Amino acid sequence: MPVMAKKKSKRIDTQFAKSTESVKKQAKKKITKAQAQRLKGLSRIAPSLAASKVNKGPIYSVSDFELAGVYKAIATGQSYSALGQTESLLAKAPNHSLLHLLRADLLLILSQKNTIKTNAGQSYALPALSTSHQQRIKELQQEAWLRLNSQANRAKASREHFVPKPLLKLADNEPFVLIVDSKLSRLYVYQNIPNSSPRLVSDYYVTQGLQGSFKLKEGDARTPIGTYFINGPVTQKLPDFYGYGALNIDYPNMWDKRQGRTGHGIWVHGTPSDTYVRAPYASNGCVVLANPDVETIFKLANNGAMPIVVADKLEWVETKELEKTKKNILQTIEQWRVSLEQGDFKKLEKYYDAAFLRSEVEKKHMTTNARRVELFNIVALEYPGEIDMIVVRFDQSDAQSAGVRKQQYWKKESGNWKIILENTI
Repeated sequence: MPVMAKKKSKRIDTQFAKSTESVKKQAKKKITKAQAQRLKGLSRIAPSLAASKVNKGPIYSVSDFELAGVYKAIATGQSYSALGQTESLLAKAPNHSLLHLLRADLLLILSQKNTIKTNAGQSYALPALSTSHQQRIKELQQEAWLRLNSQANRAKASREHFVPKPLLKLADNEPFVLIVDSKLSRLYVYQNIPNSSPRLVSDYYVTQGLQGSFKLKEGDARTPIGTYFINGPVTQKLPDFYGYGALNIDYPNMWDKRQGRTGHGIWVHGTPSDTYVRAPYASNGCVVLANPDVETIFKLANNGAMPIVVADKLEWVETKELEKTKKNILQTIEQWRVSLEQGDFKKLEKYYDAAFLRSEVEKKHMTTNARRVELFNIVALEYPGEIDMIVVRFDQSDAQSAGVRKQQYWKKESGNWKIILENTI
């Protein structure tokens, strides 16, 4: 932005602050439905946002419940209350762009005019929007829509004995799992509760790929859909662009590679220090959260193996609906374990897809001697975007090995579960 434009924008923002009381006195009529509808239109004072000063220190995390309170006040005609709530939240999170847009629109509604008169009696026209400001406001309106619509889903997610459909079984040693609903740009954190259903503990707005989801190749600016694991923080020194830090997602996994999908460096990370959150579709494929939120995720990812499931559209089901699939896959895994323990290749062979056994080399690799085999910390998760496919990960120990971690991809074929991919981590 040119220097003169910046000065003008800053002057306008200052004038708005000084004129708020004057505007309130002028707005004697109760806000009408038509005026409230203007909240959906483009704000005409967006250029003032560019001159906003940003707090470089710790930022307060604004919840969508608080934002919903502002919108409720607007919907019931309590514009002054909405303005007060908005400014109170802005004092805690001064770089929250959506709050700035709300404040700007509320001031515009309360003015009931296309010009603003200051306390000194001076009038000035509201500035016109540039193309870049129009685009930014569309992004903020989209963010607002996603945040408000996520509240209905949170009510579903909070119900007892209801869980996201992919959650068949969580490992005993993994206390948390992350579930991303790409349709609503939302990340849910579920806690693994022993002898009970996983419980929702928090949820956050996220930014995803500029071109949406279903990543296929390097540079397509899409976020992957699938079941992955966070294998630890990115240890290299990162620029301010990544905010609090970054956690590495194991994309591309074995299934991605089989499908010919390429790319790397898909992370869960924060935002620059001068940005509260980014637009809903703005990353190169990463999952991006506000810095206070990604800091919380960092604290949960304590053992470098936290699952993260990214679904194109998340579905919640009663846990009893998952019991049949869960029981079936766990029984099959147990039968596979027994066959491995007995060293019976003929029995073991029936648990593998024919394409997996495409050479004698692979068969020899699978041949085993009888020994005690134990499986620990089994996690079983459905794979979004695929029909009847489950990712299984577990720790395996036997007389020959102190313990290894294995990952298998099981797919149902003619009513039977078969291993299509397997590796040691």
